[in-house]
Amino acid sequence: MISILIPAYNFDVTNLVNTLYNQAVASKKEYEIIVLDDNSDVSFKKKNRVVDKLLGVHYFELEKNIGRSGIRNRLSEMAKYEYLLYMDCDAEILYNDYLANYIAICSGEVVACGGWIYSPVAPRADRHRLRWKYGFWRESQDAKERKRFPYAYFMTNNFLISKSIIKKYNFNEEIKGYGHEDTLFAIDLRRNQVPVTHIDNPMIHLGLETNVVFLDKTKHRIRNLLKLLRMSDYHKDLEKHSAVVKSLNRLKKWGLTAPYCCIYGRTQQMMVNNLLGKYPSLLVFDLYKLGYLCQIYRKKKVVLADL
Repeated sequence: MISILIPAYNFDVTNLVNTLYNQAVASKKEYEIIVLDDNSDVSFKKKNRVVDKLLGVHYFELEKNIGRSGIRNRLSEMAKYEYLLYMDCDAEILYNDYLANYIAICSGEVVACGGWIYSPVAPRADRHRLRWKYGFWRESQDAKERKRFPYAYFMTNNFLISKSIIKKYNFNEEIKGYGHEDTLFAIDLRRNQVPVTHIDNPMIHLGLETNVVFLDKTKHRIRNLLKLLRMSDYHKDLEKHSAVVKSLNRLKKWGLTAPYCCIYGRTQQMMVNNLLGKYPSLLVFDLYKLGYLCQIYRKKKVVLADL
């Protein structure tokens, strides 16, 4: 019936797996839960190995980290049921009917995203404010809002998909590290007219990175975006999926990439000071991302298609 797939990396998944196990047993449907560790630190491996003792739960470890795309493809190959439920490991299930809500839509070919929410209370520690603020205001959207832009709001942290679909359009393993493997996957679904639906069945995000780590990951994500821009057949699609690409194309059209890079160079440290501080601004965050993309775009001399 359903294979629940959890890529694990440096996070304690025991509470998540136990909750899923209890809901799976209560459903009286055929199930399996597969946890695949992507070469975490030994301390997390030792904590998580215990889940393998649960009926229908299988825990495996990779000797080498293969990344976000690779591990999701491996999990789909390992799964034995037709419906695959993917989730990130740093999450908590909020509702007793979480699994039942997905099981209810397991019919025919389906791609469904349940959503992702953050605590409405800001973290006490200033060092986590940027990640929380971005998540709360940008990622925490109900199904009604996400349905307006179903492919742009596709995320891999909590979604159901038919195995027959992922066999056709698996995750692109050229995208390494952090960022945009979900963007590329959503573009492939959109191009092939595979419908993506959104439901209100969220998980809550627990693993808040520090501002410094999140900013570093953001830069890595933008570098991955640049790689996609260099793939000529993805130019037009990326503008529909990425606000920062749309902004870059406007600067390019108006001949403003050089002036913006100059402004970015002069204000970059002030932006960083704001983003790492107590009251980070999402507007500053957007300007920072555009400046960084603009800067590396000019250095790499990427040729963008005229849009």
